[in-house]
Amino acid sequence: MLRPVPARGGAAKGGAAVKKGVLQRLSRFLRPYALWLALSLALTVAGNLLALAAPLLSGRAVDAAGGAGGVDFPGVFRYCGGMLACYGLSSLLNYFTAARLIKIGQAVSHDLRRAAFDRMSELPVEYFDTHPAGDLVSRVCYDVDTVNAAISTDLLHICTSALTVGGSFVMLLAISPALACVFFVTVPL
Repeated sequence: MLRPVPARGGAAKGGAAVKKGVLQRLSRFLRPYALWLALSLALTVAGNLLALAAPLLSGRAVDAAGGAGGVDFPGVFRYCGGMLACYGLSSLLNYFTAARLIKIGQAVSHDLRRAAFDRMSELPVEYFDTHPAGDLVSRVCYDVDTVNAAISTDLLHICTSALTVGGSFVMLLAISPALACVFFVTVPL
């Protein structure tokens, strides 16, 4: 996984080639947690769908309130209860997803640190004569922490944001295609 760190001047030349293969090399460390990552993705989708269903129930509760004297109180309470259940279950699913992703990030970080230590212990002594050990340790720690943050929080935020935006557009089209057309024309302008 780890290769000797190039001197600072040479990092710019080979940077693109290293970046291309980073995900392939990182996938070896993610593979043992693929089932948990898939489960986390499924929980994220379910939580976002529930969060998107709550505004629909809110609209139905407002419709059930009707006009003067025509309030359907059992319907309003039913829709409000459904909204609370959607938001509560969505929050619970998002909590479990975040907790699981934090554990996965920590496990992957542990595996990466172990691989980095094993690799550095295999390097010849001459390598450490030309590359300060502090720089190597600093780069390894920073890179591993970056991977941990990406798995623990960034992955969840990206999925949540994409699902929320996509789901909102679909709901807008389903509720009122004419209003959706107005939205899609005026917002970009």
